[in-house]
Amino acid sequence: MPVDPKRWAVGQRPANARLIPPEERQTPAKPQEALMAAKVQSRHRLGPPLDQAQPQAGATGQRTRVPRRTVAALLGGAALLASTGLMASGWLQAVAVAGAVSLWAWGAWPLRSRPAAPGLPRWTPDRDALAALDAQMVALAPELPEPLLQALANTKAQLRELLRLAQLQAPGVEDGLWLQACVSRYLPDSLRAYEAVPVKLRDEATSQSLLEQLGLLQERFQRLEQALAAGATEALQSQHRFLRAKSGR
Repeated sequence: MPVDPKRWAVGQRPANARLIPPEERQTPAKPQEALMAAKVQSRHRLGPPLDQAQPQAGATGQRTRVPRRTVAALLGGAALLASTGLMASGWLQAVAVAGAVSLWAWGAWPLRSRPAAPGLPRWTPDRDALAALDAQMVALAPELPEPLLQALANTKAQLRELLRLAQLQAPGVEDGLWLQACVSRYLPDSLRAYEAVPVKLRDEATSQSLLEQLGLLQERFQRLEQALAAGATEALQSQHRFLRAKSGR
């Protein structure tokens, strides 16, 4: 029986799904999924959080034990004072009080010359400010063009290293205040100002402005890092001279 051509079915794609090329079989990502993927990739590009530049609480220093001599002197002095109530003679009470004072002075002498616990950080940034800055950078990163994203990643890497060094070799008062203000105000304000510009109005001039601001911060980071390195080198040489003197050389 002849086949009527009018009853033929014409398709634009293969009838068997296995014959469709793999790239055409992929389902396009939903907007939310694409945004989440962009955030994950941006977080990876930006590196570890700033708060990880701080030492752990248990690694900042070790608790030093009170010498047994001090404990014994404290207990002995307290016992002498308690015994004065049982003494009828006034001169015996005076001797007991003098003995208690002498014991306390003898026990407190080791504490007088004890060095400070090593490893305690002398400068620590605000953890809340670090967490807020991290969250702000992660949220803005997917919207940044590649040059700005790379510049922001470099700025964050420099800042992390600077925070680590500042806790090993404390910066001066002015530098410490500037570094804290950079974490809580300067860098967040620059990112917030860029974010306030509508996406469709962010042109090359807008990107260049933020790029130059990040460059200014990086220049200050470098100068501050050099100052901290110079202070650490001087401290190392001072310790060397101290050990040579104690060794009789």
